[in-house]
Amino acid sequence: MERGKLIFSDKPFRRQAVATLFFLFFLLLAGQLLVSGMAQEFKKSMIEHDYAVVGYLSREGVEDGRITAAFTQDKTNADIQKGASLLNTSGYSVETKNSLLPTVERFHRKYSLTVFFFLLFFSFALLCAQFYGVLHREKQLEDAARKLWRFM
Repeated sequence: MERGKLIFSDKPFRRQAVATLFFLFFLLLAGQLLVSGMAQEFKKSMIEHDYAVVGYLSREGVEDGRITAAFTQDKTNADIQKGASLLNTSGYSVETKNSLLPTVERFHRKYSLTVFFFLLFFSFALLCAQFYGVLHREKQLEDAARKLWRFM
């Protein structure tokens, strides 16, 4: 018999493999839900930031039409470079530490803890399933050995 067929002919092994696949599938599904939640949270933070910028520009007397255009029209590379040079002079760039940007810091802290506990929980669940499978197999082997000793 081929090695693969021999392994999968063992019912407890198949059961453990199915349980492991179930946990992995659930981990993938939960991970996708987590990423979706993260994207929604990020979108909310971006929109709130944009609202604040629009409010500031409006308060400073910039016409509403120009403000709306700044957020809805396509931007060119020249626009991006000009904006980057203006903000870089005040120390605002992608190299800025997260701790100096409160929204980014909160986002990072929240989701780093969420992912940590998420992975910790699923790792524990997967290890428990594996441990249960090993204990069950060990018990079967002990029962078989005991029956063989009685038979002899």
